[in-house]
Amino acid sequence: MSELNFTHSNGNKVKLTTPDTLAANKTFKLPNADGGSGQFLHTNGSGALAFANAGILMADQWMLTSSFSLGGAVSIVTSGWGQVSRAGYGTIGSSMTQSSGVFTYPQTGIYFVEYVAQLISTSAQRYLGGRIQTTHNNSSYAHAADVNTHCGLNNSYGTYMQITCSVIQDVQDVTQDKVRFCASAFTPSDTTLQGDSSRAATHVTFIRLGDT
Repeated sequence: MSELNFTHSNGNKVKLTTPDTLAANKTFKLPNADGGSGQFLHTNGSGALAFANAGILMADQWMLTSSFSLGGAVSIVTSGWGQVSRAGYGTIGSSMTQSSGVFTYPQTGIYFVEYVAQLISTSAQRYLGGRIQTTHNNSSYAHAADVNTHCGLNNSYGTYMQITCSVIQDVQDVTQDKVRFCASAFTPSDTTLQGDSSRAATHVTFIRLGDT
């Protein structure tokens, strides 16, 4: 069995040795740069070694700071978004950015995205809901998640309903892979997506789960 010895100035050694049994030749290719603090060395399954992050290194949350009136049966929420800033709120890593309701990821990776929509209706409606739309070319969007409820009460003061939906998005290119959020209603003129500057009513959560 072959060994590679690293001898300390005090005479003690660190040894790297081959496995007890080896059916064929093995080659491991070291990365060409140091990893970052807290990273670990992993393999791609074909002998190439690389440094990777351990644990969740990005978490962020945004909320609707002012109520949003629907303009159609399905309305993209283009305004009112703000990062949560209440006392005690914390983030991990780099934050999301947003422009006219389109959210951009800070880096590539696999992300968990959760959307909580709080809707207010002043009439009985067959359906109300929320949708998560994603794009992989920064142009055409697909309905990645679509969840609906209904309102059976006719209340001029407004009846509250809440839906939650989520997706896991593979972000391979931060300039192309984006996400946005919608509200839907059978009678949009009687429907409002609730926002509040002091608390998270309608809100979205982003957590980076790992590398793409």
